[in-house]
Amino acid sequence: MNVKNAMKYGTTLLLAMMTGCHGMQENDDRSMEKNSVENNTDSYNLKDKNFIKKFMNDNLNEILILLCDFETYREKPKKHKKESVYTYSLGLTWFYPGPGKKPIRVDNAKTKSMVENLSKQDALNQVKMHLEYETLTKIQSCCKTYGLTNLTKNQIFGLLISAYQLPGHTDGIVARLKNAKSDKQKQADAFQYLGKKNNSNFKTGTLKRRWWCGALYTGLITAADIQNKTCDSFSVVKLANLRSKGKYKMTPKVVKYALAVEKDNGKKITEMAKELNINLLSGTYIVNNNEPQDDDIMFKALSAYNKKDYKTAIDLYSRAIEKSTDNIAAYSDLSISYKKLGDSFKGKNKKSAWGYYEKCCEIVRTGINKINTDEIEKLEIKAQLYYNAGMARYALADMGIDKAKNYKNAQKNYENAKFNAEKAEIDVEPYERALDKFKNKQQSFIDAQNNIKQQETQKTGKFAKAAQIVKQKGKKQSVGKTRSR
Repeated sequence: MNVKNAMKYGTTLLLAMMTGCHGMQENDDRSMEKNSVENNTDSYNLKDKNFIKKFMNDNLNEILILLCDFETYREKPKKHKKESVYTYSLGLTWFYPGPGKKPIRVDNAKTKSMVENLSKQDALNQVKMHLEYETLTKIQSCCKTYGLTNLTKNQIFGLLISAYQLPGHTDGIVARLKNAKSDKQKQADAFQYLGKKNNSNFKTGTLKRRWWCGALYTGLITAADIQNKTCDSFSVVKLANLRSKGKYKMTPKVVKYALAVEKDNGKKITEMAKELNINLLSGTYIVNNNEPQDDDIMFKALSAYNKKDYKTAIDLYSRAIEKSTDNIAAYSDLSISYKKLGDSFKGKNKKSAWGYYEKCCEIVRTGINKINTDEIEKLEIKAQLYYNAGMARYALADMGIDKAKNYKNAQKNYENAKFNAEKAEIDVEPYERALDKFKNKQQSFIDAQNNIKQQETQKTGKFAKAAQIVKQKGKKQSVGKTRSR
């Protein structure tokens, strides 16, 4: 944290939101061929001492909309398993006491208590101070060092989403952007820089996030495009869809597909914005997801899946695999479509549900056999395939179908999912939660089975004892009769 700059830019920005999106005008031309929108090419001079205040005043709404996707909102501070600090609001780990005062790391019970009772508005004020004192200060400093001092709004957005998460990588990214010059592919790939050790706690998740940074920086998408997604949806796009042979895929088809991926049961960014009193954007979209290309099978399949039309999704994902048997991501999408279709029949038609769950597991086995490398892109899909099979086996056991066997296979699949998630360096918490939930359910089943066995044993014992008594009585009566003779 640059304390000097925190003191320099002492005044906190006003909490009142802007009444519209500055520099974003309505435009009917939403074709993918446009690489920028009106005022998206306006340059900011990063040498200007008032750059930070000017940029914040012009673009605060768009920044907050972007953060609603790229940062998990936490109303109360929470410490992630692999982290040593608490996170609150929109990805904050610092508390700013006020102008000229040193920021405090939220890493213990005392500092946690300082932020856990903040109102949403006060927490949002902390986000603004962090942007002003840390994120944009870091970006300005690095860009001045490498002479990258005239950037568009979208280019700064790309750097901001990266620096907000890992400010220490900004210097390396900017150096690579300088060397990339006007080459769009090299500009996008510059965001793959993960420090000198080429690592982070969540490497796969960070590389996904950085693809979006590259898309913003090169003008392929805007904050208005992001606004229509679900919160944290960037993380559920498979890395294999975004990267190949160490390079980011930056084609219109890939951008269109990535924007269409939604997080199951996720909150819409528009809903989150309203809860946080952030004005919605009313600007120009670069990408129109309602107009899929005729040959874009994966996009059509995803659109059908999002509409819960699982039969159509299955047909399209199957066609995608026929077209390219190495499309590993399609196997994962196909298997989860079969699982969802099984769910829709559960409780209505046991035979159909059973068949779809078994088909899900069959697709999983085929997909896993296709993966023969330890590339993180493939390992992520492997984890998801095992997870899908685990859910299908769990559902079958829940329906009473070969309970013991399916519970055992479900556990094995969940454990394999977690193992591959760890190797892929992605967040394993969702897999751990699923495994814990399953184990509790499995334990209930085991306890019930043991209880049944115990009751049967007790019944058997009672019958045996009663039979023994009857037998003994019979012997006594027989002896008595013999003596009387």
